[in-house]
Amino acid sequence: EKKSLSEFFLYTIEGTETIPHGWAKRLSSFKAENIPVKVRYKYDVNRYGPEPVRFVSFKNNKEHHLGITPLPGGRVKVYAVKTADSESGSLNYIGSDRARYIPLDDEVELNLGAARDIRITPKTMGYKKANFMFDKDKNINGFDEIREIHTRISNFTAQEAVVEITRDLGTPHFQIRDHDTASGVVWKAFEKVDKDTIRYTLTLPPRTERTLVFTLTVFQGERRWHR
Repeated sequence: EKKSLSEFFLYTIEGTETIPHGWAKRLSSFKAENIPVKVRYKYDVNRYGPEPVRFVSFKNNKEHHLGITPLPGGRVKVYAVKTADSESGSLNYIGSDRARYIPLDDEVELNLGAARDIRITPKTMGYKKANFMFDKDKNINGFDEIREIHTRISNFTAQEAVVEITRDLGTPHFQIRDHDTASGVVWKAFEKVDKDTIRYTLTLPPRTERTLVFTLTVFQGERRWHR
């Protein structure tokens, strides 16, 4: 049971406990089982650094076997059952994050840190300048920078992996052309997050590798306005 107390919340836990003077004891507020969660791997060098990061999300509602009460903020630790020892209940520690106060029907996303079993390796495989423009004095005042970028995504897990690859291009003046890969996979068109940031979202089967290939053209100088 939760009660509002000024800007704080007071949670009542059922039952009684005897705690000796100077001791501390953890009490269980409630128990929920079989909570469905979504796992997503995010790669964003500007926000998280060079490693993909594992995120776990769920909603505080009845569909997720919760929704009884708002959940207090605090550190959440996540464990996974070892596949070979599932009957014995042996657990592997995955990671932890500090969650905010979670109202009813709200969603929480936990950052569990770098994912060692997902690898993302971007490489620039081609670079050139083209379509030069000149001012009245024959000085260059515009051109295109063209890069062919290959991003290798490796899923070493035994589960399907949803991966987000976000790139800040540093300019709104760009054009992207996607390619088929040698494996025959056609990638979905990128999502434009804001004026100069793009995102690809893809799903990899267990223990597979794929290469995302696209050509990025950045328009410089007067080419930003005259293409």
